[in-house]
Amino acid sequence: MSNYLFLKISSAFKVAQLFKMVLFLLPFLLINSAQAQFATSGVGLYKDNIFWIDWGNNNDVITSGKTITSGYNIASPATTANRLDITCTASNVTSSSGGVSVYTPGTWSGDALDAIYKKTVTGSSANTLSVGLSNTTLGASANLTVSCSATLGGTAFALSGLVFADGEQSSTLEFVGAIVPPTANVRIIDGFRSCTNRTSTVQKTVLSATNTEYIFRNASGQCGGGKGPGLVGYLENTNSARFTIKGEGKSAIAIGVMVDLDFSEALPSTYGVATHTIIPAWSGGLAVPSVAFNDSVNWASRATPLVKLGNTVTPDVNASNSVGSTDVDGLSKKTVSGVSGFADVGIPLPNSTYQISSVKCSGPGKVAGWIDFNGNGTFDSTEKSNVADCAAGSNTVNLTWSVPVVGTSYKTQLSTALRLRTAITAAEITNSTGLVNSGEVEDYFLALGSVELKLVKQWDGLVSGDQVNIPATTGLISANTTEFISTSTKTNSTSSNTIVVSPTEVVTLPSETFTPSTAVDEYKTASWVCSDGTN
Repeated sequence: MSNYLFLKISSAFKVAQLFKMVLFLLPFLLINSAQAQFATSGVGLYKDNIFWIDWGNNNDVITSGKTITSGYNIASPATTANRLDITCTASNVTSSSGGVSVYTPGTWSGDALDAIYKKTVTGSSANTLSVGLSNTTLGASANLTVSCSATLGGTAFALSGLVFADGEQSSTLEFVGAIVPPTANVRIIDGFRSCTNRTSTVQKTVLSATNTEYIFRNASGQCGGGKGPGLVGYLENTNSARFTIKGEGKSAIAIGVMVDLDFSEALPSTYGVATHTIIPAWSGGLAVPSVAFNDSVNWASRATPLVKLGNTVTPDVNASNSVGSTDVDGLSKKTVSGVSGFADVGIPLPNSTYQISSVKCSGPGKVAGWIDFNGNGTFDSTEKSNVADCAAGSNTVNLTWSVPVVGTSYKTQLSTALRLRTAITAAEITNSTGLVNSGEVEDYFLALGSVELKLVKQWDGLVSGDQVNIPATTGLISANTTEFISTSTKTNSTSSNTIVVSPTEVVTLPSETFTPSTAVDEYKTASWVCSDGTN
């Protein structure tokens, strides 16, 4: 007669291997670079923020009503829900001669934009962004109005403003410009020149109570044999403007939109994508005459928005940033078994109240979080925390969850996903996914560390009349249990119970008494076995 006692701890000794497998299975959510009209090379400051409007093929004629819709999927797999599209329409196209046609910066060796915002294909240095609009006839002038809008998953979202730049290289008699309402701030945000003896200047003319014209020209001429000088202007608070092109030979203007979006990180696609429109705070760089705007002198600077998590918010091109990346800073982070991106917080225990304290935020706004307790790869509505108030300025808030009991609502697992969202209103962060027009989202891994402890007691060779009594032990054995062998045909008996054990938790195993049917029967504990679940 023997007694075997097994302690089975599921996957407790293969943490590093498990995380390597998890990382291997995480999808790399890369966009199709052939569709995205962001620059991929050059020295520009906002390559990941300016979506340049590609109007077609070089020399295509632009007429009134020309509409361009282009975009990409911000996550994988490609679905209508994560499709971002930008639509721009050219209207009221006029010209002194010949009209307006498409121009690719870099066609002329002196083009400044070719040095700062550029996209190429493998094996070639030629720019593939046909983002310029040019006067078709040498020396002619042209005007057109461009209006843009955007959608994500079919839902409209607010663009921060248009961008325009000298798409070619202007001489003293050439220029590009924009006519905007007085509510639009025109700021110089970028530029380039390969020489120091040529400068770009701004000319500002109030045309009426509702329109002001800003012209970029090179008053001292071109950088001979080099590129530029040229400026990039940001039309803050307007997504429509009337643009001017004036050539001595040919001149071109390039137009783009500032895309200020913050996406959730590269969790598995089942978690869905959360998107926030960033409302940045710009300062300086106002386009005024008699100010030098070369080599970053007097360029505008971009500050983080008022409503955010942590200290920084960096606009994203898509939802492919790594979990716990640089601007994910609402919580301190740590590395677990060589894997980074874990929130440096306590471990939630089943059937308890769990709190993450000191979540960094800036307001006024609201903050909420989600934890995937049941490990189903989604953030269920029942896995949401309270919604905390974040007052104006820099603050910290506490988030609290009711952790479910072990079962369908709580899965024993070594780690799971944590998502934090903040926005101006609570209604904006009702759900863990979707688009809202303020705030920020951050994703982390969360260490749970809980393991499954299974106690199995087995008695072999029992005979009729043998009796085993197992007293109750909190959590492990729910009630006093008696195994009474009443027939000679029953040769063995087992009893098992499962609980979840978390780090530092102490479990007291029950003892039992054995009453043999005859004086010669013997009961003893043969061994204690601890297994990692692989045998």
